[in-house]
Amino acid sequence: MYENINNLEFSINLNENDSKEQKAYHICRIKDIAEESLEMLPPISGIEDMSLVPLEDAVEPLIPFLPDIAYYVPLVKQRYMSLVPLEDAVEPLIPFLPDIAYYVPLVKQRCQRQPVDRLSNDESASIMIYTMGWKPVDQCLHVALNRTLRSKERNQLEPWFLYLKLFLTALSRLPSIHQKIYCEIEFDLSERYKTDERIIWCGFNSCSISTDVLQAEKQNARTLLIIECISGKNIRQHSYFESEDEILLFPMTQFKVQSVSIHNNEVYSIKLQEIEPLSPLIYPILDSHTAKPTYVANYNFNGIVSKNELPFRKYDKLKIIDKHSFKDWWSAKNLRTKQLGYVPANHISSIIDLTTCEWYFNETNRHDAQRFLQQAHNGKETFLIRPSDTNQSEESLSILDFNEDKQHFYVKHYRIRRTDQGLYYISRKSTFPSLQDLVNHYQIKTDGLCCLLTYPCQKIEPIVHDGLSELDRSKLSSIELLSQDYYNEVYKGTYGQRNVAIKSMKMNDKNRFLHEAKIMKELEHENIICLYGVCTLEEPILIVMEFMKNGSLLNYLHDGRGPIV
Repeated sequence: MYENINNLEFSINLNENDSKEQKAYHICRIKDIAEESLEMLPPISGIEDMSLVPLEDAVEPLIPFLPDIAYYVPLVKQRYMSLVPLEDAVEPLIPFLPDIAYYVPLVKQRCQRQPVDRLSNDESASIMIYTMGWKPVDQCLHVALNRTLRSKERNQLEPWFLYLKLFLTALSRLPSIHQKIYCEIEFDLSERYKTDERIIWCGFNSCSISTDVLQAEKQNARTLLIIECISGKNIRQHSYFESEDEILLFPMTQFKVQSVSIHNNEVYSIKLQEIEPLSPLIYPILDSHTAKPTYVANYNFNGIVSKNELPFRKYDKLKIIDKHSFKDWWSAKNLRTKQLGYVPANHISSIIDLTTCEWYFNETNRHDAQRFLQQAHNGKETFLIRPSDTNQSEESLSILDFNEDKQHFYVKHYRIRRTDQGLYYISRKSTFPSLQDLVNHYQIKTDGLCCLLTYPCQKIEPIVHDGLSELDRSKLSSIELLSQDYYNEVYKGTYGQRNVAIKSMKMNDKNRFLHEAKIMKELEHENIICLYGVCTLEEPILIVMEFMKNGSLLNYLHDGRGPIV
């Protein structure tokens, strides 16, 4: 898609007549979404360990494959330099650049203020240089960066780490927007986006908060992306092109496809809902106090040559002290033996503290997992990971699914095993270096599971008197009155995603009403109506229980609808 753009004349001067070129480049950046493969790539790690450095140092590793970038950095930084007045800075250039005096007032007008949003000059400049364009287009910073982010060869990202550290820090300081954003692509993308699928964009992607950038006069096939955004950043105040509200989306952003439709003149529309990943696919930048990840040994290592080498066993946990000691050897501490030394980097892999993961339930057995998942506020695709009941060195995945034929929720359990190399798997055809990677994979693809992993199970079950769960009344919705008598009314309703029966107290006899609920709680059995909880904090008092679509068993048999017993 970049070949035609190369024919456009992009200018880095400040002449106000270059608006057409600016507009063209802005549209080019928006169309870049078409380059997304939607394929799940490994998480990006390593940026969080880099130091914040000036922009010149951040882009230095990029010069071998982006040679022109060295030329543009001074131009970007010039707009924020305040050591001397700009008039004084350009005065020595006037003898051989006489026209430069004409541009000084324009530059001063656009740079008379310090960067907004509490960004440093370098941070703001890192955004600006991302938005700039030059020829050839395939060597523009944003094109080359996104090409690398979308590559399966993750080692190619290492030269970008200093720049990404600066760029992501700048973006993280900007407020996130929660609104609908738009993007138009001059292609038919309907075959690549399927309703209810979860997709991932691995590169930085640009959108607009309005449809003004869309080219309604075009007659060829095109696709309008309508995105419910929760983490986009409006970079207008720091962009080289200040005429547009450009919304930039982070790499590794995930979406659920809500709908795909076609309109007149081959115009397709795709609605996307941004979703939060269950665990980060690119590590947070700003929180410098976050503990560095612990590493785990994938093999046994007894040392080879030097006494400074640190022996370890497979599955030992290691704390990394310095990654830059030697190229392939890191300084580390074995948390089991408490010894210090050097370890081969290719023998270990990073792990996360499972106790910080909302989906990990420590000291939870199979029975408790079923009880947690079958709470009324949980719906299909709710899940948790817990230690295995039969092998404490392994984990189990428990998922809540729904049987459409029987209209019944049930819990499915899967054993998570490990290969000899320490990789996690449910099916041997898909292995993962960590539980985090396993969850990320099954959030996008079922790949043999009963359903996707979408909602982590809530860990806290609110308890009121006599062991009854207090439910959130705001999540209840009554649909139809089923029956009533002098004491109670019973409604069909919903609680979250679940159909429920709601029993409402008409008479002021709270103790009798809750005694009935307590008896139901004590009679827990798969063949007895399940009590989900109560609402007691305000009137009327409610009992929320499993909805039985065929009603009373006695009436069901009397009416002749049931089989002969």
